[in-house]
Amino acid sequence: MSKIFELYGHRLDRWDAKAESNLSRAWCPFMNAECDGGGNRFQSAINLRNNPDLMARIPNKEIVQV
Repeated sequence: MSKIFELYGHRLDRWDAKAESNLSRAWCPFMNAECDGGGNRFQSAINLRNNPDLMARIPNKEIVQV
């Protein structure tokens, strides 16, 4: 199984308010835009309808790229 060490430009072991803000907008700080999944865009999509806890943290979206 894959391990995630960074999400939307922030290490998971150093999560803070800025990281939470990026998460809530699915914001990529490297592109300065909403994350498009890069070269793995079709493999990295997460259907938030299948995860209500995550959907609550990323409002107004049903699918996000990571």
